[in-house]
Amino acid sequence: MTALVQSYHCLTDALGRILWAMPLTRAPAVTFANGKGGVGKTTICANVAALWAAQGRSVLAVDLDAQGNLAAALGLGVVPQSAPPSSQPTGRSGLFYAAWSLPDPPDAAAEALAAGIGESGCELAVIDTPPSAFSAQTEAALAASRWLVIPMRCDSHSIDGIATVLSRAIEAGDGRIDPLGVALFSVNPRAVRLVADTRDDLEQLLGGGVDVLESTIRTAERAQVDALEAGVLAGEYAAGEYTPDGPGGPTWRGRLPRRPARNAGALASDYASLASEIATAIASRGHHANADGTGQ
Repeated sequence: MTALVQSYHCLTDALGRILWAMPLTRAPAVTFANGKGGVGKTTICANVAALWAAQGRSVLAVDLDAQGNLAAALGLGVVPQSAPPSSQPTGRSGLFYAAWSLPDPPDAAAEALAAGIGESGCELAVIDTPPSAFSAQTEAALAASRWLVIPMRCDSHSIDGIATVLSRAIEAGDGRIDPLGVALFSVNPRAVRLVADTRDDLEQLLGGGVDVLESTIRTAERAQVDALEAGVLAGEYAAGEYTPDGPGGPTWRGRLPRRPARNAGALASDYASLASEIATAIASRGHHANADGTGQ
């Protein structure tokens, strides 16, 4: 067993301990949103959901983007949108997928989303949103969620979208949504100064009101592309093979078409670290809240 594989398993074991310490009820939801596209929302959402489910928690991954990129990341192909609370298995134990079409009025959309999540029977929900802070789907997600994670790249365009998302979150969530932090995506591990400068810029922008998460997702273009084309997630890709354990699983079967990239294990560890950090933040901030944002 390589050091990277050992590190990955240590991280997932720690994640399991965190998740099982949570007395979860009514599938509290985490929304992943940013006003810009290409910042890792879908990829992070899919990997976090799968990592949480792999630790024995039932997780619902909700796709509110009509492009269906979350389904592609999970290897499900094209999944038509349907009304809440319908969902389907992903072939991964404990992980379910839903592509929901919501009613038009904003209040009705948020209510339908929250109700669908609550009726899913899952213990946790993650929501992938379109690349716009002003879309009706994003507004509904922010209103129906308890927590918010903002993925971004280390560039000014990504930073510009953060303030907009936060203001929309406060407005749509009526002050109930809790921003867990900003997650840096596609980070060059060698660009230490760039990452430090980005953190400084974010801290000045956010004024200490929102954390910049310590865990980052490294740049790993080949690994990301291969995993997406195969419909597998970072940990599955690093392992070199994936066999679904239930019906309705990913369209891809068997072995990957070529050996995983050298940094596949490091990438998988990045996602495990981020999933653990998000879970830790939830555990420290009232993890037993309901899907509608109220506490128990």
